[in-house]
Amino acid sequence: MKRIVLHLSLFLTLALSSLTFAQTDNDWFDFCPPWDDATPGTITDMSHLNVKPAGKNGYIQTKGDVFIESNTGDRIRFLATNTTAWHCFPDKAAAEKGEARMAKFGINLVRLHHMDNIWSIHTGSSIWKRDSKGALHIDPEQLDKLDYFVAQLKKHGIYVNINLKVSKEVSPADGFPKAIEELDKFKYHKRVDRFDRLMIEHQKKYARDLLTHVNPYTKLTYANDPAVAVVEINNENGLLGFTWGSIGAGLEKLPQPYLGDLQARWNDWLKTKYNSDTQLAKAWQDDTPIQSEPVFDAKSKWGLGTQGAAQGKLNQSADGPMHIAISKADGKSYHIELHRPNIHIQDDYSYVLSFKAKAASPRQISVSVMRDREDYRSAGLLKNIKLNTDWQDFEITFQGYKVDPGHTRLTFKMGQSDSDVWLDDVAITPGSKGIGLLDGESLAKGNVHIPTAFSEQQRKDWLSFLVDLETKFAREMRSYLKNDLGVKAMIIDSQINWGGMAGYEREKHMDYADVHTYWQHPHFPGKPWDRGNWTIENSSLINTWAQGKTGTLDKLAILRMMDRPYSVSEYDHSAPSEYNSECMPLLATIAATQDWDAIYSFEYGPWNSAKEQNRISQFFDHGSHPAKITFYPAAAVIFRQGALTPNRSEGVLQLADRPYLQADRVQDAWRKTDASLKATDVLSSRMGMQYATSPSQTKMRYDEMVPAQVTAGEPQIRKVDEGGIFTAFSDKAAVIAGQIGGESAHAGVLEIQCPTFEKNFGTLTLTAMDQKEITNSKSLLLTAVAQARNQDMTWNEYHNSVGKNWGHGPTQVLAVPGKVTIHSQSANKVYALDQTGNRDHEVTVKRVGKTITFDISGEHKTVWYELTE
Repeated sequence: MKRIVLHLSLFLTLALSSLTFAQTDNDWFDFCPPWDDATPGTITDMSHLNVKPAGKNGYIQTKGDVFIESNTGDRIRFLATNTTAWHCFPDKAAAEKGEARMAKFGINLVRLHHMDNIWSIHTGSSIWKRDSKGALHIDPEQLDKLDYFVAQLKKHGIYVNINLKVSKEVSPADGFPKAIEELDKFKYHKRVDRFDRLMIEHQKKYARDLLTHVNPYTKLTYANDPAVAVVEINNENGLLGFTWGSIGAGLEKLPQPYLGDLQARWNDWLKTKYNSDTQLAKAWQDDTPIQSEPVFDAKSKWGLGTQGAAQGKLNQSADGPMHIAISKADGKSYHIELHRPNIHIQDDYSYVLSFKAKAASPRQISVSVMRDREDYRSAGLLKNIKLNTDWQDFEITFQGYKVDPGHTRLTFKMGQSDSDVWLDDVAITPGSKGIGLLDGESLAKGNVHIPTAFSEQQRKDWLSFLVDLETKFAREMRSYLKNDLGVKAMIIDSQINWGGMAGYEREKHMDYADVHTYWQHPHFPGKPWDRGNWTIENSSLINTWAQGKTGTLDKLAILRMMDRPYSVSEYDHSAPSEYNSECMPLLATIAATQDWDAIYSFEYGPWNSAKEQNRISQFFDHGSHPAKITFYPAAAVIFRQGALTPNRSEGVLQLADRPYLQADRVQDAWRKTDASLKATDVLSSRMGMQYATSPSQTKMRYDEMVPAQVTAGEPQIRKVDEGGIFTAFSDKAAVIAGQIGGESAHAGVLEIQCPTFEKNFGTLTLTAMDQKEITNSKSLLLTAVAQARNQDMTWNEYHNSVGKNWGHGPTQVLAVPGKVTIHSQSANKVYALDQTGNRDHEVTVKRVGKTITFDISGEHKTVWYELTE
């Protein structure tokens, strides 16, 4: 039997390699769907899915775990996108054409994002103008552009999601104290704007001015317009911090009077719980265990590790500081790491890391106590440190977390910059500082400090206080919008995982759950958003899954709350990755099989700029990116129409009351159970969390439901030599993506045999556009893309950045070459389509029984093939 398998494998390899598709640069061809094309009646025209005008069937509401139209009770899903800053203020001619094109590609919701930015007020990219004193006011001209934009969206059946607070920053000119200029560590005044009363009132005023204003083109206020599906209060914001880093930390860095305000609220909260200083001191007494053995192994030595193109050298004398001389940096912090291996720490024990540091020029490094093998997770400490040219003393308290004995190290990461670093007197001391009620503090004086080190109860109190405070803000804003302004739209405060598990407590008072994530978001090793100094990983999510590692969409699956609708309002695979063709098919497929309710690409891009209409201009373009936008018709069928059905298996994490006291983050909560978090397991089951209904449940519990018969075609990964091949299918749709070059891959009735080609990576979707089964459909759309690029786009030597060398349009596509076989009784003709979706020429088809076979390649100069009778 082994010999037979070997001979068959050899035969397939030879057969695939002999396919006559010798690819050269000629297989790249111009393909750029026009920014203003709304040609009706083509197979790629999905505008018929949109009820026009948006809101015709009533307001969008929630019913259980889905969105519905209030007048019909019918479920509605959203294939959505973002427009940001100046893209929210097009001129009228561009608005009329652009929105028709959005509808053609199946988009039925647009998120209006960064309208309130302060960085581009004078360039027509913000809703604000400043008065003579510098105060912010809504600009009537910009508001008129926004009104017309929204009216055009509504006309084409596209709803809107209005973001209230995203990137606004106020100043003393707006009536704030001078100290507001010192909030540089709190960008966009995040966290502070959730408790400072002046900032809250400023948010309310903006909401009132915008939402109660009558749009002259719809004759309705935004508060009453059924085309407004969502109002988001405060983007990516949580009083407890980000989704990463230390939950609840950093607020001690606030300047006065903001620090004093927060400390006063903290002391008032403590007084409601504790009757005396004695009671408080007893509750907060230091209960953290102290390790007796040394942390550093006397036999272990410091060592410098480099990866990729990064180069550095550790210079160390017997008595002097360590000097890390960096001769070459490639933008990735972990490509130059200083390690002290085999450190001895224990779970839940406290430690103090102390060291001195400086740099040749101002820069950032990170320090972590971490596992030294896959998955290289934090073992209790992960912190960014800013260095300058003078020596500084640092002292950081941390606790051991999920320690891997014998495989834990102290690591300084510094590969993002070529500025030399010096370190001295590095030590980790068992114990802690600053825990409990300190000398001179009392409830009566109201001077109990904002903690940075904690006993167990002290940390529970601090987190509970912060959760109470920000939940109060969220509920106050929701009440104001609903009751005072009469907003009919659904409302969320922020993204549910912002602030870790605490975000779930805040958002349970909102209408649904929303999250954001990006596959390989660009990294900026120097200045933030420096368009000339950035890198991306430039690798595939599918290949990551094939290696057994987690990615983005599998992580999104476990963030969901099962009792309410679920939305992903920012998602992208950043350009100019050579694997971007996987983005939209994967997003639509996982959203459909997980049974989510809204997916938003980030972002549609600069469609209203003549200069940028036919090229990929930056990381997040979708509208002008042919490896992304061309998959939207298929995504509309797969997700909006539900051509791929939800997984039948289910995994649910049952949350106890106040889960933020048991786990900082969602991933921590899942790890506390026996749930499997392997990406492949997550993709084949419908995943999420819910609050337990029984008050007797005090711990988190994982419940799994596996039906007797699993639905065929659920998402799966097949490992191949170069990575993986992803497949999913039903009787109405099929998806194949990954390292298909030199392979034969099939998904249900769709099969492709590919020769080797550039990168060997490509994506195909097959969708029945008449909602019939593929085998009987007379209207099928095959979309196939390998890569997309601009002309004269120039990669650096590491192939992880093009810097400012994005090139020019029109965009080009690399075809997927191969022999396609489809089981179809009704389709007999295949047409290669042009960039508007119209038929260009017929493709030769061979029928054998109930299957048809045809070749696809760059020769046809298309990504779209229409199959008909």
